Order: sequence, then structure tokens, then C-alpha cells
Amino acid sequence: MQHEDKVANGVKGYNSNSIHVSYIGGINDSGRAEDTRTLEQQFALLKLLLNLKARYPDAIILGHRDFPGVRKECPYFDVREWLKLNMAA
Repeated sequence: MQHEDKVANGVKGYNSNSIHVSYIGGINDSGRAEDTRTLEQQFALLKLLLNLKARYPDAIILGHRDFPGVRKECPYFDVREWLKLNMAA
């Protein structure tokens, strides 16, 4: 884990003003891209993102694939939709 005040290599052009969060998974047993998060991973991710959002209220939370010019599929779920559903609960 890298401390959030350090610049990480995550999304070209956005590294100096971003905090990067990742999880282990995203590939199913057949080697194909898939949302493989466990409930425990989902709860931990939500808890972390809620904590970060409380500390950085103006932050915009995006998946890697949501940044302009990124040609990746990760994460293999719609971050904004997932947050909408889970932050309202």
C-alpha cells in the first residue's frame, strides 16, 4: 500500500491529483474479465471510498475505464452505478 500523499502510477495525466484504489480479482475461472468481487471486498471497498469521500468531499470517484483516453475495461463493474446503489443504502 502506498500512502495517499505519494504520487502513484495509475492513470496517465491524472496521477498527481488522484488517489488510486485497487482490488485483487477481475478475472473468472476461465480467464475472462468479470466482476469477481466478494461481498467482503465490496464492503471493504465501500468503507474505504466513503472514508476518502468524507475527507475529500469534492473528489470524483471513477473507475480506471472512466477516464478520458483510457482503453482498459477495468474495473469490470460500473463504479458510478455501484456507488449510486450502495451510498444510498
